[in-house]
Order: sequence, then structure tokens, then C-alpha cells
Amino acid sequence: MSELTEERLQEIEARAAKATEGPWDRGSNLCAISSPHRSVAHVEFPLEYGMPRTPDEQAKHDAAFIRNSRQDIPDLVAEVRRLREAQQWRTMDSAPKDGSRFLAETLMVADEYDEYDRLLKKGVRTRGIVVAYYLFGGFVSYPFNGAVPRNVYYTAWQPLPTPQVQS
Repeated sequence: MSELTEERLQEIEARAAKATEGPWDRGSNLCAISSPHRSVAHVEFPLEYGMPRTPDEQAKHDAAFIRNSRQDIPDLVAEVRRLREAQQWRTMDSAPKDGSRFLAETLMVADEYDEYDRLLKKGVRTRGIVVAYYLFGGFVSYPFNGAVPRNVYYTAWQPLPTPQVQS
């Protein structure tokens, strides 16, 4: 399977937009597909002695797949776009300030010392990802232990993923 790039998504959307408007439904027999305005497609089924025979189960499944693709493809493209949007990092000025938790990218700038408190490097930059929320006028990492670390900058955020429900 090839990668589903933005360009490929646009090509799929363009094909769907040019197709006969839906909904598509079963035509005069199980293997015909039609819209309210015209015939769209017909799934061929095997010939027996030169004459079409009753559609086999595979032809019925193929016709159902084609018939439902008119609704399914736009729905799938919309879901791919929704999921991609949910994974985009946003600027901190748009982060929620209602106490709800989110993923945050952090940048910590600190000096690095050895075990004898000798300065090794000044201004070491470390990036990380934490769960954070807004509290008392600023962003803090979850769980909050009461101490607000200095030199930690929240640079971007995105919503937490929806948890998988275990049944």
C-alpha cells in the first residue's frame, strides 16, 4: 500500500467529486448500480452457455462494495483529515485554560553540572513531551507537585488521544 499523502488525498477527493452524485442504490437487479438520475455501473457475472446466469455471491459482494463506495470514500477521507488535524501541534496561545489536560512539548534550558557541582555546560537545551494543564495563571506538568520549575518553556500543544475502551 502506498503512503496516503496530502496530494493523494486530494486526488481521491477529486475523483469522488467528479463521480455521479449519490446515493447509489441497487438497480434493476442485484448487480446493477444506479443513482436517482442514471445508471452508474453494472457488475458482470459469469456466463453459462453464452447466457448470463444468476449472479453468484461474489458478484453481489462486488456490487455492494461499489454501490457503497460513493458514501464510504468521502467519509474515509474526512476521517483521515480529522485524525491528522488532531495530531497537529498548536501554538501555546491556543492551549486550553480551563484545567483540562493536553500533551505539551517543552524546552528546558539549564546549566549542566557534574557530581562535584562544577559547571560543565551553560544553557543546555532539552526537549520533552509532558502531560500539562493550566493552573494559577500558567502551565504546569501533570501531576503537579507544588513546585513550578524554572527555565521550562511550553512551546506547543495538542489534545490528548482518546483512550481505548477495554471491554
